[in-house]
Amino acid sequence: MTADAASATFFTSAYSRCDLYDALNIVDTFKRYGMTSQATSLKFRQEILSLGNMKDGTVLLHNFLGKEPGADALYRQIGINMSRASAVTSYSF
Repeated sequence: MTADAASATFFTSAYSRCDLYDALNIVDTFKRYGMTSQATSLKFRQEILSLGNMKDGTVLLHNFLGKEPGADALYRQIGINMSRASAVTSYSF
């Protein structure tokens, strides 16, 4: 397996593991509005914790974030600047 194939496999499997992205998106939201923000904490409790598994997790996360969840938080966490990376090259799988 080449390094490119290994990287593609890693990111493909990581992408299918939405729980990691979800957690990083939630952390980003708390970082943006403050870890002690009562409004953010209340919204998290109402939109995610109180509903548990009564709705699809992706719907709950979308409601909390106010946008479609994505991999941006993961890329920031591992040091990839996607705006620069997409300008340099794009891959098709």
